[in-house]
Amino acid sequence: MAPRSKNTHAEKDAVSTLDIPVADDAPVQGIQEQPETLTASVEGADQSERLLAGDAFSSDRMETAVPDARGSVIVDPERSRAEEDAKVAFERAVLITSNGHDCVVRPGEIIVVCRDPGFRRAGIEHPAMRVYRRYELSKKQLGLMRAEPLLEIIEVG
Repeated sequence: MAPRSKNTHAEKDAVSTLDIPVADDAPVQGIQEQPETLTASVEGADQSERLLAGDAFSSDRMETAVPDARGSVIVDPERSRAEEDAKVAFERAVLITSNGHDCVVRPGEIIVVCRDPGFRRAGIEHPAMRVYRRYELSKKQLGLMRAEPLLEIIEVG
């Protein structure tokens, strides 16, 4: 069997730094031109409204910046909106860790801890711990669960 050739660092660098010249005006396949700011994507608004829309997210510009094929930096408006939604949703969230049950709870959610996992009450088979979203449990279910000594109900406020 022939011995394998070992690439030196210089050979690896030479391979990774190959530069293929591309004309500035040549289209790059598979890449769609994106507006550089949100102002370019606001249609039907007058100039002052466009400027306000673009300035609203200017502080997040570097966090949501995405480089394109030519090395320019563009802002991804979808990512900006997703980050804002996440900040609002988890602004007052709390991380709870207990015996391997790690979860994030938000205000309004209800944590039910069962001292006897598999126990049934209020039409529900209870695991050791479960987090219910706001309004997922009816008032009747919540009342039955509160009356049960095997269940501990914790309302997150």
